[in-house]
Amino acid sequence: NIPSIVYANFYAGDYEEKIVIRDSKELIMNILPGDSNAKFTSQNGEVIQARPTQAAAAFDDDRFVSGVVVLPPLSKKPTENTSVCTQVFVVQKAQEKSVCVTVSDRNFTLSEGDHFWVPVNTYYSMQNFSEEIEARLAFVLIKSPDSN
Repeated sequence: NIPSIVYANFYAGDYEEKIVIRDSKELIMNILPGDSNAKFTSQNGEVIQARPTQAAAAFDDDRFVSGVVVLPPLSKKPTENTSVCTQVFVVQKAQEKSVCVTVSDRNFTLSEGDHFWVPVNTYYSMQNFSEEIEARLAFVLIKSPDSN
């Protein structure tokens, strides 16, 4: 039994029933397209092919999408453009200073609890440099009113 509420949709001028809680066990993780050339060098000098990243949407509404991105150890989410959306991320789980985020060619090293956002029409990518601990990030993608 999934909790839902009825709310007034002022954009459509009517009422809708919406799911407002999503159990994390219900999320379906999808493997994201990867960078087949991405490689990492381990602490012992071994060159390792980057592992694929995964993501799942918990909610996909007319105004936003929210969900999670999972970066396994030694993985990279390839560069992409936010297009007409703004994206906000929170690092929920990660080894200290192991998540590297590149936003508009600027690199930032993040840890558990850190937040970042990516403005409209901006390129960004993420990497997890930890050799043992996956990184888990929650996200909210805010859609432009013009994108509907």
